[in-house]
Amino acid sequence: MKSTLNKSFLPIVSGIALTASLILSSISLVNAQSVGNSHFAAQADASQMQQKRSAKRMFAKLDLSETQKQDIAAIFQQLAQDNSVYRGEKKALREQMQALMQLETWDAALAEDLVTQRVQQSAGVQLNMAKARNQAFNVLNEEQQVEFLQRLDKRAEKEKKRPREFDRLAKVLHLTDEQASEIDLIKESAEQANTGFVDALQDFRQAERDIVFSDSFDEDAWLALQTSVEATKISAGLNNASAKFEMLSVLDEKQRDRLQQIGERKPRKNKGTRDQRS
Repeated sequence: MKSTLNKSFLPIVSGIALTASLILSSISLVNAQSVGNSHFAAQADASQMQQKRSAKRMFAKLDLSETQKQDIAAIFQQLAQDNSVYRGEKKALREQMQALMQLETWDAALAEDLVTQRVQQSAGVQLNMAKARNQAFNVLNEEQQVEFLQRLDKRAEKEKKRPREFDRLAKVLHLTDEQASEIDLIKESAEQANTGFVDALQDFRQAERDIVFSDSFDEDAWLALQTSVEATKISAGLNNASAKFEMLSVLDEKQRDRLQQIGERKPRKNKGTRDQRS
């Protein structure tokens, strides 16, 4: 019997609904930490690239002068160059996360080690991103800065309502009623586990925004903020990785293969533009 509850698959695969938007905005943690196969690996790499593209699009929507456009383009080109040094480390860690998700039983100690590495590794990438956003923000005049922040608020609200990709994947994988019920229980359990992180991550997101979109970037304050929330990020990432592992265990071999095939197609789709986007 095919399930009519496929939407229950959506929140757990994309990242737990309560914390996904909060964590993704800062370190792409939910998708990146929860890598389980080629599809999830592609999403992990894409998540940080998406942040950079999203930031560029936000600035591009403003009425910029040609000089401003050139200055902002140069800032993000430098960002791509600065973050390119992390590619090898990201690939190695991604492969370890893939191996973790393919184990027969959950290895909590290994998972905690890998999630911790990911959080710490992401700090360098995110620091470069924060600096670039601050530089681009200060290319704007006062009126443009006000408009930019207003657009940022609207985007945050829109993202909360945006349908997630895995709503479609659930249908492609043809979950049974039994599978949908199991995944629903995993989702509920993970949401409960993550409830305690929501306020801390909301406060972190606002504090980071205040630092980034300011007249000058206070690197010491940014680093102190990251340190203060590191344990929360690790705990949330570990919860989500564990939930992803449980979810994958619900799928049969055919469904796993199908998910693998979907993931393998996505990197090729963006081939040729990756260097420009990362």
